[in-house]
Amino acid sequence: MDTNSTAAPVAKPRKKAGRKPRAADETMTRRELASLVYKKIHANSKTRRVSAQTVLDVVQSSIDALQEAILQGKHIEFRDFGVFEVILRRSRQGRNPNKPDVSIPIPPRRTVKFKPSRKMLQALCEALPITE
Repeated sequence: MDTNSTAAPVAKPRKKAGRKPRAADETMTRRELASLVYKKIHANSKTRRVSAQTVLDVVQSSIDALQEAILQGKHIEFRDFGVFEVILRRSRQGRNPNKPDVSIPIPPRRTVKFKPSRKMLQALCEALPITE
């Protein structure tokens, strides 16, 4: 007689919600962006030759200009890509998961919100289909 047949099935542990860790090849850095721009420039034979360092400087200057605009509270819009905007998160009451009886006041703060364009969302759905 098999005693294991009456044992209760073991429940699988639930996955924690949140951001999943990324592999190194899934993250694009500033230098990788500059490298891609450099390759695109040099792939076009009509384009004047520029150095990789110049392209990196342009990418860095672009990022600095975007940061400066965001710090001024400006709305940044790139057609067919998306919109960056500064939003105000209201104050609220938070809870410590280890001590749910204790309320912690969370002060208001500003943060940056990105809303992708419809064209970007459509391209994303086509490039990365959902698989379960």
